[in-house]
Amino acid sequence: MARYIVVVCRSIFLGLVLVVSVNQAWSNEAKPDLVLYVAEIPGYMGGPASRPGILVELVNLVADETGYRIETKIVPWARAVNKVKTTNNTLVPGFSRLPEREVNYSWIAPQMAAQSAFLSLTHKINSFEEAKTLNSIGAHRATSHQLELVRRGFTNVVSVDNVKQTIKMLHRRRIDAWYGDVNEYFRRWRDYHGEGAEKLFVGRIQLSEQIWLAGNKNLPKKVIRDLQIGMKAVIEKGYRRGLIKKYFGREE
Repeated sequence: MARYIVVVCRSIFLGLVLVVSVNQAWSNEAKPDLVLYVAEIPGYMGGPASRPGILVELVNLVADETGYRIETKIVPWARAVNKVKTTNNTLVPGFSRLPEREVNYSWIAPQMAAQSAFLSLTHKINSFEEAKTLNSIGAHRATSHQLELVRRGFTNVVSVDNVKQTIKMLHRRRIDAWYGDVNEYFRRWRDYHGEGAEKLFVGRIQLSEQIWLAGNKNLPKKVIRDLQIGMKAVIEKGYRRGLIKKYFGREE
């Protein structure tokens, strides 16, 4: 009888171990660890842990909402774009949804609107046509801004990996203007020069677009759906409004 009880108990124990193992495997499959690749773009991403940027904070809130573990890695932007294109279970925030990118990534959810314009130290540049007449226009390499200028036939684009370097280039008149996100460049310009910064002339807004949280094209559909639900919940709870105020000093 005792032997029978031992056999039964052992069978139950093995069965429980099997169930736990199966459930754990299912759980791991359902919620894989994810890596968020970001670059140093002031206000948006790549800042210190206490102020990592609005787009990173939104993703962290989504992680809290959905139960995913999301690790953030800071790399140059071109590398971030390539890593997410070629590596499973990876994410990138603040991504412009361009035709040439469409099939290479999973498009999860728009995070916020971004506005792009030409910035200069001499005058307002209010059109692409006017910008084409300048000797040089700076743009951040591998971004939608560089791609947009190339698509429009610009031959005077100076593309750079280190945007901090372009602050010096513009300040020293080595480039005539910069094309990019208005909030980002103002932050960079102020951080570099302090309160005594020269006045930047901001031309008419050329593009206003939604920037997305995107992922590798092989990202499981369940993961995409979970993150979509999480982003919707975070935005509806008003977190984005507070973060825009925190990082850019303005209301949404």
